[in-house]
Amino acid sequence: MKGIFVRFAILTLIFSFALPVSVTASTPNDRREINRAAVEIAAVMQNIMDNYMGDITVQELYEAALHGMASVLDDHSRYISLSDLASFERTYFGSSVAFGITYYLNPDGRIVIASVVPGSPAAAAGIVQGDILARVDGVDLYSGNYEDIFERLRSPELQRATFDIYSDGDLRSVSLTKARIDASTVHAELASVRIPGAPDHVGYILIERFSLGTAAEMSEAIAYLRHRGITHLILDLRYNPGGDRDSVTDISRMLVPEGVIYSTVDRRGRGRPIHSRLDNTPFVEMVVLTNSATASASELLALALSESEAATVVGQRTFGKGSIQTIFPLMRGDYFIFTTMEYFGRNGTPINNIGVAPDVEVNIPVYLEGEVVLDDNNSSYRMIYVKRLLQHLGYPVGSMDRYFDTITRMSIEQIQGSHGLTPDGVIDSSTAFLLDTLLHRELIRDDVILLQGFDILMGT
Repeated sequence: MKGIFVRFAILTLIFSFALPVSVTASTPNDRREINRAAVEIAAVMQNIMDNYMGDITVQELYEAALHGMASVLDDHSRYISLSDLASFERTYFGSSVAFGITYYLNPDGRIVIASVVPGSPAAAAGIVQGDILARVDGVDLYSGNYEDIFERLRSPELQRATFDIYSDGDLRSVSLTKARIDASTVHAELASVRIPGAPDHVGYILIERFSLGTAAEMSEAIAYLRHRGITHLILDLRYNPGGDRDSVTDISRMLVPEGVIYSTVDRRGRGRPIHSRLDNTPFVEMVVLTNSATASASELLALALSESEAATVVGQRTFGKGSIQTIFPLMRGDYFIFTTMEYFGRNGTPINNIGVAPDVEVNIPVYLEGEVVLDDNNSSYRMIYVKRLLQHLGYPVGSMDRYFDTITRMSIEQIQGSHGLTPDGVIDSSTAFLLDTLLHRELIRDDVILLQGFDILMGT
């Protein structure tokens, strides 16, 4: 199942830092064209500065030109201006003054909390993973102005904001003040913290993303768990959007046995294998948890562990982002990022636009992601999804078919009435959103992927 969340509002790139920019074209003719274009662009900028009626600066023209270049490349290429620099470096280097949440956009336009930093203002206010943002400072987040709102939230000038949040289908408001957050990207604990009754030799590690300090954090986490006598590990890569390539490579060398970890292939088809020389893996058994929001560098790690048979991947097919972006620092302190390579698994397995298939797929109900329209026979092919969702939530349904029967309608009406909606049995967009919200909270609370991963790790 692809799942409800497919587009990140946080970085979904695997990064590689480059040396300062040099002009290297593929042919002499390209180099001549580049020089000619540079002269013409400079002439246009000069003409604008001399004659334009409005107010404009050279910096604004420079940034507009670079944004324009990024816009004709792929979706993962972009220009990081000086004004965007604080947000970019926060994600890449791992410290910030912030509210303590990450979030992403689902297909029907809802902004969902991906993670909450422990000890942050958001955590203190009771915001949890899976909550849905409705408004920020009274501005409706469903109106399509996401980037403006996200930019405002990232702005250092904004220190306090009021968030209207759906939790378990109920709307509440919280006011948050930013605080200094040294955001750890790796969290290690005994599995019994998350799975009551789990034996003491089972550990759990969550990697939220791959920043410059993640490999060092992972090394410390492995040492801590081994010191505690951990022999079996659950590695959680769900909702991990990716990040620094060197970091995921270093971590792979801690976990993946000797051999190829992955290979990169550039535009000319030149391949470069990246190897591990690890003789003995640190744990006897491992499972890796994935979902449709496992992206980029985290997909690379999951595939490497699966193809090397060092771990069993459990969960859902991953996002499918298998390209590498190179970061070119520019002389003004800004950055230009564009796609330079793709990567492939140990066995030559592609990831880009495909994702990593789990070794063991966990079947969970699909999200409705919009209203359910019935035909003249009071049926819809999506009614099966509705009934499976209701069953998972503990509500009775009729026959498991495409027809909207009386029992299923009564369950819909009961849910609508208990959450402030008109109990008319119509699965419109508001009711579908409510059902999706309830399902998402239930899945997080029950965490069927985690529990199935644990069962596989224990051989049950």
